[in-house]
Amino acid sequence: MKKNKLFLLFLPFLFFTSITFWATEDTQIINEINKNNTSINDPKFELKTFKSCDDMKSVMSNFLKEYYKNNPIRRYDYDDQLLWWMEKAVTSDALVWETTSTESSNELWGGSETPDYSQTNIQVAWVDEADIVKTDGKYIYFFSESYNNASQKNEKYVYIAKAYPSSELEVVKKIQIPETFYNGEIFIDAWRLAIVATWYVQYDYSYYWINRNTKTYVIVYNTTDIQNLKLEKIYSVDGDYTKSRKIGDYLYIISNNYINFPYYSYDSKWIVPEFDLSKSLPKDIDITKTSDINDQNLVVKWKKFPYNVKTWTAIACNEIEYILPDADTMKQYSFNPSYNIISIINIKDTSKEVKNKVVFGNTGEIYMSLDNLYLTSHIYSPSKYSCPAWARCIMPWFPAWENTLIHKLNVDENKLKYQNTTMVPWSPLNQYSMDEYESNFRIITTQWSPQRQTNLFILDKDLKKLSSLEWIAKWENFQSSRYIGDKLFLVTFEQIDPLFVIDLANVTHPKIIGELKIPWYSTYLHPYDENHLIGLGYDTSINQWGGTTNGGLKVDLYEINYDKKAESSSLDCTSYSFDACPNSCVKNECASACPPWAEICTLQCVRKCENPSSSASWYIDVKQLQSLVLWDSWSYSEALNNPRMFIWNASKKLLLLPAQLYYNYPNETYKRKDFFQGLIAINIDKIGIKEKKRISHIDTTGLEQKRIEECKKYTVPKESETTCKELLDGTIYCPPKETYYVPEYCYKESTIGSYLASQSWNFSQYFIKRALYIGDTMYSISDKKIQTTDINNFTDKESLELK
Repeated sequence: MKKNKLFLLFLPFLFFTSITFWATEDTQIINEINKNNTSINDPKFELKTFKSCDDMKSVMSNFLKEYYKNNPIRRYDYDDQLLWWMEKAVTSDALVWETTSTESSNELWGGSETPDYSQTNIQVAWVDEADIVKTDGKYIYFFSESYNNASQKNEKYVYIAKAYPSSELEVVKKIQIPETFYNGEIFIDAWRLAIVATWYVQYDYSYYWINRNTKTYVIVYNTTDIQNLKLEKIYSVDGDYTKSRKIGDYLYIISNNYINFPYYSYDSKWIVPEFDLSKSLPKDIDITKTSDINDQNLVVKWKKFPYNVKTWTAIACNEIEYILPDADTMKQYSFNPSYNIISIINIKDTSKEVKNKVVFGNTGEIYMSLDNLYLTSHIYSPSKYSCPAWARCIMPWFPAWENTLIHKLNVDENKLKYQNTTMVPWSPLNQYSMDEYESNFRIITTQWSPQRQTNLFILDKDLKKLSSLEWIAKWENFQSSRYIGDKLFLVTFEQIDPLFVIDLANVTHPKIIGELKIPWYSTYLHPYDENHLIGLGYDTSINQWGGTTNGGLKVDLYEINYDKKAESSSLDCTSYSFDACPNSCVKNECASACPPWAEICTLQCVRKCENPSSSASWYIDVKQLQSLVLWDSWSYSEALNNPRMFIWNASKKLLLLPAQLYYNYPNETYKRKDFFQGLIAINIDKIGIKEKKRISHIDTTGLEQKRIEECKKYTVPKESETTCKELLDGTIYCPPKETYYVPEYCYKESTIGSYLASQSWNFSQYFIKRALYIGDTMYSISDKKIQTTDINNFTDKESLELK
């Protein structure tokens, strides 16, 4: 009976979303400083599991009492209006579950004759990552999201376009996405398309202990017949969509939902509310297509549809794994519990039950290999603190305010088994700060305040510390990193960019074996071959205040020669501060003479110890081989921070880079002389880095005439010129001539690019978001257009408007 009532609560939402989904062709889809070291306090630190729902209620109630003691903020109560909104959602009689059948059928996925095509630029081979654009070599799948200035609405669609051969470029399917879906991404596989997003509606949710306003949605289509998609599954679970990966047939979707402690009325006396379990557990709904008549239980307007609907609590109490701080720890930490919900969905066989894993904690970066999933959570303290009694820490005293919990879970298809948890000081920059190699986990963390520093930690399969390399490039900002086997390439920057090469072959003794200092930096590093790296970042210059200013986008080719040694006094230990180190560690003595607690010193000075008779050491040769700067400051590419936009065609030595470029007047970084937004095709080889083609979807037809008309209002009439008059004392007074601000683009010597730069936001729907290639054709994709270009001669070919 309870299940039926629960289903009735969800069903009106299903009606509501179905109305939105079915408006176009496809209408089926209804997001402090380091002090001392002490012994490890508790070597048994691990996630705990609630024994039962009663145990969960007891643990959480005790936690609440301590929480309210440390967070005595009184709030006001509000009425719950969620059910009222649910009832108002049913406004239409239309509910369509199948598209019109056609005789057209999809050929074999990918096809035996499909040429080489680009894949999403992922971190780990065979571990796919979601993106807004995918291709299977024949079709392009594109999650388009843009703001329509005319209708003043957000328009969201998934387009499926036939792309190969390019001469047959056309949209074969257009799926409308509800306006309430955010951060949408897609996965594709043989015969399957999966759409993942956050659904959000602004209701009053103060009644709930967790936010039921946001849900993560996964919609799976069968694409056997591309023009007659079959909706296989709609799955939703409480929380915001945060991260995802795909291995084989399985999607691993991570959503996060903070526990909202209930509001309570303001008065002179208040009582800590009792933990309400029924309003705290995450819930889900699973709608799956089935041919079994006995399982078909979806009835709408007295009509039965071939779907099975299940609604339930996403996970049992005794399966939830958690860490909750004790009373003393809560006084030092900024902590609010939340759910990480990992949903495992088989998209090939959607009839299989969705498996959920729930781990308490917020969601930071994740790293996933074929065998393990590493979840990171931020733990913040506003003051100095020691290792908490409930944690097994890598360093018992943390010289930091922000630290990172790492949870390791073993992956076996639809099973996730908790392995261990540990804590490292500070936090990783992004997913590329982490890596798994030969069962060991490597992680780079960075501290920003009160002083900047970068650190590397190597952990074994049980997350126990094997070694560390700390205080790398003190006072510099960590910008990028890339692990390649037993080597780590690391970029830090202040005014000079050191590209470090770090040898990780000896997991108990990592060491810097190479360094290149150059006056710019890279935010992303991409393998070129075994001895070369591509760097994407910024050119820089020193401004009038002595600081650093970013210039144009910069593409570099670095050469790492492991066979050639180079003498470099720049790697002298005297460039670092070792005030806390014994004297023997800062002289030319070997690392073995230093006590274990001084490892932070020895790992830096070991380089000098390797050649104590010299003031310098010998290292491998690292150099910048080639470089290209694209225009001036304020230029940007999303690929700087989102490597999935970095498309590298290794066989053609061709980089496809969507970018937004500004060309400024000399010494005037805020005055634009020209503007470009689009795709840049760049050839990178050991001879040079050259632009081969720029492609823009912005149509500037009529823009010059519009500029002329707009600039007419700045014409100064002759009658406004100064008129001198005689004053009473006989002197002549000439009042100052009235001046007007005239935009730079209205001067005769200006270009149309200057005007385009000022109007660029009007063309945002034509900003190229992604690029890909199929065979000898590259495709540039914006919200309103797909353009094809021949890779061999860079001539434009077909163009398709997305309507």
